[in-house]
Amino acid sequence: MKLAEILKRENNNLDLIRIFAAILVIWNHSFALSPLAGVINRPIVGIAVPLFGFISGLVITNSVLNKKNSLTFLVSIFSRLWVPLVVAVLVCALIVGPIFSEHSIIVYFKEYFKDIYIYISNNVSFNINYKLPGVFVNNRYPNAVNGSIWVIPLFFGSYLFILAIRLIGILKDGLKGAISVAIIILFATILYVNKISFVWYDHNSFCILISILFGCMLCCLRNKLQINTRLLIGVLILYFLFKKTVIAYGFKLLVVFISSLWISQRKHFLLLKPKINLSLGLFLYAFPVQQIFACIYPKSTPLFNFIWSTLVTFVIAFLSYYFVERYCYKYADKIYKFIDKYELSI
Repeated sequence: MKLAEILKRENNNLDLIRIFAAILVIWNHSFALSPLAGVINRPIVGIAVPLFGFISGLVITNSVLNKKNSLTFLVSIFSRLWVPLVVAVLVCALIVGPIFSEHSIIVYFKEYFKDIYIYISNNVSFNINYKLPGVFVNNRYPNAVNGSIWVIPLFFGSYLFILAIRLIGILKDGLKGAISVAIIILFATILYVNKISFVWYDHNSFCILISILFGCMLCCLRNKLQINTRLLIGVLILYFLFKKTVIAYGFKLLVVFISSLWISQRKHFLLLKPKINLSLGLFLYAFPVQQIFACIYPKSTPLFNFIWSTLVTFVIAFLSYYFVERYCYKYADKIYKFIDKYELSI
């Protein structure tokens, strides 16, 4: 099947793959946050957030290329990403904070109002701040209320970058567009290798950025690229040929990316397609939930943290979808109609 067909929502189960990636992130963090963490080899986990980035790059680019009005795209990313982030930040500051702070609730709000305000204002403006007064100070990973949201500005910035290169004519359907994005990836890699950094902070940030751009590049080839068993076998062969080289990690990600597309279109896998996408809620709330369990059960194991945190976070993600994200989609649709009615565009 061509990638363009796979990207039609009814033809893929990418939502379940994103949920799986979010669960892998929880698994990884359980060893970092649990007080009794042991040494474990976690080769699969290193692909979780890049996989999330790759799928996002694909979907966002597909949306940019399909939408005739870029203003509706801006409304979409603000309503689907920024608003849920704002709610998650408020939940951490106004509910998790006072409950798990070493200070009393009165002292927390009265004496540290300025710190709480800075936490909220910084995070909603993508200037990430992890610390709330007295919260999780005795945890193994102290003072970090929500350590996962550092990637949100990177994702958001990448989406705006994709829109920008579309508006100036660099991003196009077809081979020319793919080559243009490939040149950007090469340029970014050269900057990273030479330690010239202006977007990313470390290796993880760089991998996420490249994964998003790779999804963008692949989407440019959506009308020509066939995602089939032949392609999957080809990338597997390339991985085994280069697995002992310095670029082995890149080929491992390539295998994961193509595999995810190949699996997502399979008939039996489509039967497992969830009716709602909980991946964003899982991503936004898992870390504070894991910190809460590490705080309440200081002698818990990583497995205990993972199981209970995953179960609780699924419940919160479900609530987030029904009370926040669902309404974001609803009101975004109304804004789309307003934009169309008054012929607003950029």
